[in-house]
Amino acid sequence: NRATLYTREAGGGWRSHSAGDRLPVADWALPGRQPVLPLAPSPTQATEHLLRIEHAHPISVPILLTEEHQWLTRERLVALGLGAYIGLTLLAMAVALAAGLWMRDAASALFALPTLLLGLSAAGFAGLNGWLLWPRLAAWNDYSSAAFPLLSLAAMLVFLVVATAFGDRAPRLRRLPWALAAAGLLLAAV
Repeated sequence: NRATLYTREAGGGWRSHSAGDRLPVADWALPGRQPVLPLAPSPTQATEHLLRIEHAHPISVPILLTEEHQWLTRERLVALGLGAYIGLTLLAMAVALAAGLWMRDAASALFALPTLLLGLSAAGFAGLNGWLLWPRLAAWNDYSSAAFPLLSLAAMLVFLVVATAFGDRAPRLRRLPWALAAAGLLLAAV
């Protein structure tokens, strides 16, 4: 939930940098997709660093020490892949909406909503939402990472019910998918 890097200064005091779910991404030492804390070693003397990791539950945290150039190279490659994914998501949404309007088909247009929510879910897991969409809203960023997947499942279920005319094919089970979609909405609200 929170990582704080303490660095001893030349005068004996400590300087700290923090990042994590409890802080808005805009307040991180280096705002980005994932928490990154800068090490500033002195070329002339040893520098003491202490890292404190706080989490609500026991956790194993991978820690990577790397040079800035290596980190930037890796982030650029990740950004390329995420950009391709987001581009395909937006294209699928545009095609669904265009097909829905052009063919006057509600099922085609309904496909845009679960596509959007799945895209937001993936972007949240990749750390993009908190960094780019709501960098000042730490609580919303944390909540939305659980809510968007549930909402996307509920929206996909509604799309499938409409697209397959489920009620006509299984009259006895007509209300079941709607109840499941409603349960998904309730779970997302909790």
